[in-house]
Amino acid sequence: ALDVGDNSDVSARIGRAHVGYDGTTSDYAIFAHRDNVNTTDYAVQQRANGTTVVNAKSGQSVSLRVANQNALVVAGTSNNNVGFGNLGAPIARVHITGSTPEQRLLRVDGMNNPDNPALFVTGTGHVGIRTASPTAVLSIVGDLSASTNIQAAGQMRVGDSLVVSGAINGASISVGSIDVNDGNIANVGDI
Repeated sequence: ALDVGDNSDVSARIGRAHVGYDGTTSDYAIFAHRDNVNTTDYAVQQRANGTTVVNAKSGQSVSLRVANQNALVVAGTSNNNVGFGNLGAPIARVHITGSTPEQRLLRVDGMNNPDNPALFVTGTGHVGIRTASPTAVLSIVGDLSASTNIQAAGQMRVGDSLVVSGAINGASISVGSIDVNDGNIANVGDI
């Protein structure tokens, strides 16, 4: 019923909305605010091959919203940081916001065992590695390996056996059994 400048480099304006040609590149259709009609500041662009681009002016943000609250923000003003959740400006490269009682804030699944994720973070700050039910601040299902030191400010508890391949230095150790491969226990007050 209404066909305006079909397949040509023309545009239409309705209120403050600009629909059509960006003024420079033929065969690209854009939607923009009337003050942002150019190849860098438009809002949405679609090319003849079907490529679709959502864009914001330099220094501005792109937000996806649900019920008028941010669900995803790509913040150009914050070094192009990406935020998930109801936040205005993400303060890290990837910033996820949730509420404390949330039990599922971040989940990264591995291919081998989808029941026990590679990484799981709760809203209370518990982190699980190969477990979706972290019972402590850090819960690991499997072996823990360190190339240098594992340090504890308080107690370090071992549920079964403590196996040490090098020297043990410290004030006291209380465990069920100790297996020292090289026989060297140095500077230990109590065992």
